Formats: sequence, C-alpha cells, structure tokens
Amino acid sequence: MRKSLTIWGAFLIGGALLMAILFFAGRQPEARLPGSAIPRPEESAPYVYYEGEGAGFSSYFMNNVVDERGIAGRFTGRLVPFFRLLEQCGDTALLVTWQNNRVTLTAAATCPRTMLRAIGKGTIPEEWATIPGLSVQTSEGEGLVLDGPAPLFPVRVTADGGMVLMASSQEELASMKTMLASAPGRIVTAWS
Repeated sequence: MRKSLTIWGAFLIGGALLMAILFFAGRQPEARLPGSAIPRPEESAPYVYYEGEGAGFSSYFMNNVVDERGIAGRFTGRLVPFFRLLEQCGDTALLVTWQNNRVTLTAAATCPRTMLRAIGKGTIPEEWATIPGLSVQTSEGEGLVLDGPAPLFPVRVTADGGMVLMASSQEELASMKTMLASAPGRIVTAWS
C-alpha cells in the first residue's frame, strides 16, 4: 500500500513538473535585441540611429537631434507622434535613413504583452489610439499601418515573438524578420 502511494505520488509530482515546464517554456522573455532587427544602412546614406530605453526616446531626440530652425528639425519634428509610441515600449532601436531619394524608417522594440497580442490579432493597442498626430489602421495583410505626416509615413507594424517591428515598407519588414531569424546581434556603428 505504502509503495503504491509512493509510486503514484512520484507520478503526480512528475506530471505537475512536466506541465509547469510546458506552460512556462512558451513564456520566456524576449532574448533577442531590437538592434539585431535593424538593417545596416548604405555606406553613403546619411542616417540617425538610436538604441536604448523607450522611455527616454523622445527626450533624447528633442534634446540632441532636433534643431527646430534647421532641416533636421523639420524632418525629425514629424517623428514626434512616432516617438510617443516608442516611449511606451522597453528596449528600442530606430534607424531613419535617406537613401535612393527617400526617407526610410525601421524600428524594433520590446513591448508589453497586451500590445503584442493586440498587434498580433491585427487590432489597435489601446495605448496607441490616443496619440495625437498618429492614425493607426488595420492592414489588409499582416499587422497594422501607422499614418502620419509625409514623407516618413505610412509605417507598417507587425509583432514577431516578443518584439514589435516597424518599417516603411513590407519588403523592409520581411528583411527585418530575416535578420532576426538568421543572426543575433545588433547594428555595428563606428562609435561602438
């Protein structure tokens, strides 16, 4: 009798342990770095790259990059609604480039699970719906489309694991996903 209880107890503990492993295996925190999704800009293309905490994003740009009297101010001033969106995220990487006579934007950020679920379902996260100057719409394909002042918008948005990817085109989004899948790391800058 006692031997039978010991065996059944071991089976129950083993089963509970197996269930816990299966449950928590899918809930690991995002281990990839947002910078590993950002493509390297062309060597001759001027660019602005930011990697850091989303909460400090807007103040960094407003204090260090934006000069409202110059061209950079008019250019980056149009990104303010986008900055507000990234402030709600954790680790963030953003690359804005001027190449082939157009502005391109790519960004990756770790976001709260509620945002990731909403984007994954193709619905607008509550936190994004109230950002002034930014219109968020559902996409016919995958994810969402952010609309704002030209020439930086529209921006395509999709969720990939525990990260939100944003880019000026579907092709750039696909490139970002390929980069994330192929090699962990981050963009290497001259000052790294």
